[in-house]
Amino acid sequence: MKRIGLAAGAIVAAALSVAWPPAALPAILAVAAAAALLSGCLRTSTAVLGGALALAGLTRFVVRDVAPNLVGSGGRAAEKEALSHLREILWAQDIVRQDPPFGRGSYAMLGDLTGLGTPGPAPLQPGGFEPVADAPGAPRVYARGGYLFATWLPAPGGGWTGEGRGGVDAPGARNAWRAFAWPRVLRDTSRRAYFIDQTDRICESANPLGYAGTSRMPLPDALPDGPSCGPDRDGSGWHAWRNKKPRGPR
Repeated sequence: MKRIGLAAGAIVAAALSVAWPPAALPAILAVAAAAALLSGCLRTSTAVLGGALALAGLTRFVVRDVAPNLVGSGGRAAEKEALSHLREILWAQDIVRQDPPFGRGSYAMLGDLTGLGTPGPAPLQPGGFEPVADAPGAPRVYARGGYLFATWLPAPGGGWTGEGRGGVDAPGARNAWRAFAWPRVLRDTSRRAYFIDQTDRICESANPLGYAGTSRMPLPDALPDGPSCGPDRDGSGWHAWRNKKPRGPR
């Protein structure tokens, strides 16, 4: 009777793991332990039936709990990398505005920061940001990881101009720039959009408008001038990343 109870307990544990997948691993151990203590037909039936049920529970556990968490962590990593790359752009902008041999007395487009635009010394390695095909009428955009990046400089007469879209207001470019990062492909796990400017003002959005790819990108006037991320002008709910305060231009 004890052997029958041991077999039944292991099989019941395996069956419960199908209903509650986190119990699958303990159920597998219970089935393996019971099979090791049993013999004959009872051992075979416990191993086959209990093993099949525990394997079904383990499969549900992986599909329902493990895989989404792995995908989600990958999406969060892509978002963190996008923020890191925006900070690289900030670092490079500070250099080209002030320091020789890159110093030019003004901020620059991303292509100039990488040497992929105007030939010459560039503070960023060209292998990091890769140009992508422009959408009709859109500024030049660069890809890195799972995100796209675009820089904007003041335009003559006011407003902003993107790379390859027209002239730049030289006096304005000595004082201001802004850049966005948004998903190359929209996914549930990596869909946030980010903004940075010369003051290290970092804003983020949950991206309810679905900015993605080159055909649907955030525009430079989506955020106001000044130290605040709001009120935004595109309805994306832009707000300060982790309540970070801007540092002021350099």
